[in-house]
Amino acid sequence: MPLKLVSRGRRRRRSAPGLWASICVCLVGSWACTRARSPSKQNPANTVTSDAAVPSMKVAGTSVKGRVIDPSGQVFSGWRVAVGVASGTVPSLDGAADADADGTFVLDDVAPHYDMYAVAPDKMQISVYYGLSRRDPIVVPVWPGHGRYPSWGSIAGSLAGGVSFPLDRSERVTVSVSFFSAGGFARQALEPGLGRPGPAYGPMRIALSGVSAVPGKVVALAMPWSLASGTQTSPALGLRDVTVAPGETQNHVDLSMDAIPIGKISGSVTIDGDAVAEMVFAYHPADAIGYLNLGQLFLGRNGTFSHDLPDMSKLAGDYCITISDYIAHGTARKCGIAVGATDVSMHVRPRPKILSPSPGAAVTKNTRLSWTSVENGVHRLSCVSGDPTAPALHAYTSENVLRWPDLRDMGITFPATVEYECRVSRFTPQKTTDDATSHSFDAFGVDQQQIDSTTFRLTVAP
Repeated sequence: MPLKLVSRGRRRRRSAPGLWASICVCLVGSWACTRARSPSKQNPANTVTSDAAVPSMKVAGTSVKGRVIDPSGQVFSGWRVAVGVASGTVPSLDGAADADADGTFVLDDVAPHYDMYAVAPDKMQISVYYGLSRRDPIVVPVWPGHGRYPSWGSIAGSLAGGVSFPLDRSERVTVSVSFFSAGGFARQALEPGLGRPGPAYGPMRIALSGVSAVPGKVVALAMPWSLASGTQTSPALGLRDVTVAPGETQNHVDLSMDAIPIGKISGSVTIDGDAVAEMVFAYHPADAIGYLNLGQLFLGRNGTFSHDLPDMSKLAGDYCITISDYIAHGTARKCGIAVGATDVSMHVRPRPKILSPSPGAAVTKNTRLSWTSVENGVHRLSCVSGDPTAPALHAYTSENVLRWPDLRDMGITFPATVEYECRVSRFTPQKTTDDATSHSFDAFGVDQQQIDSTTFRLTVAP
């Protein structure tokens, strides 16, 4: 079925510092931008030619054993995974396997280089990886959807110390209670306007990634601010270990907050392209998902910054800075920063620009989608639709070109007349598609960058 391409203007959106929950990605260093590669020089594996038969992928004695999981360790069973050749319009799918209860799948007799197709049990999410060679790939669903967490627990308690309770609307103070663990995360803010002036908090519902009890840490953080200077004055922190069980509410999880020192992080930012909208400062506790928001700054395209931060060393975690560019749809994150650092340097590279097809062109299964790129980057084409019958597509490649996959052999069709909203994201410093199937791809790294293109639309025509 041919596809019709419709261009779309820029649209503002906010980029949250976490996501990148799980969905996770940043920058720095001296990555050099290079010219877009010519389509004639692309990897033949991404070249679309015809419906002719393609060679077999089977190579005796070489197996692939992978898993379908998210960064928190949540497994996804029942996903159908297949390998194939991408030298023709219709891929050769030489064998497939279903992920078991542990999220594990095994494919036998796989060639040294292959493409991988992973399809959700309801066939509403598709992940495609072009040009793989690793034998232990990790498939990470981008948007798992509802039902991701099999169980829930909750906690409730009371806070003391640090600030005066109940909170008053006239006071410049933020208080939050968070639960951190490797298998669950939740946060609740105490605000008079929300009917939670403290000192009581909860019940706070916690999504758990398994069906057994999850050990974690409850963190209470108070951050008073000076209205005159706009800086923090006397932050306070409270910690407590707790184990949360599915289906249960733990009451009397009380915390006492004590004063902690204030530090500062400063440095410079350079943006290639559109202006920076916001810098978000966060703290990520060790061996846990989730983060603590420590405030934000607004600045122009290039310049210096300096920000006061509470000393969170008791959590033995990681300070991160995330740059969110509303106009360029870019998110850049730098982690591993210490309080007191004065030379933090961040450089955000240009976003991908769509090269082909041109706006208004009729796109068929033989047409390639291409965009500008830089060396040593991984790209993801994400296409989603508001139509509940249309599956979401996420395709990864280390090239700057790919084809719309034909997955009829896996029972997948893209409904006619349905419109898809698409975007190309570039991830650095990841270098190959193998990096997109590693444990660390969506984890918080020292320097990671994700820059998104403007959105464009594909319409599946009859």
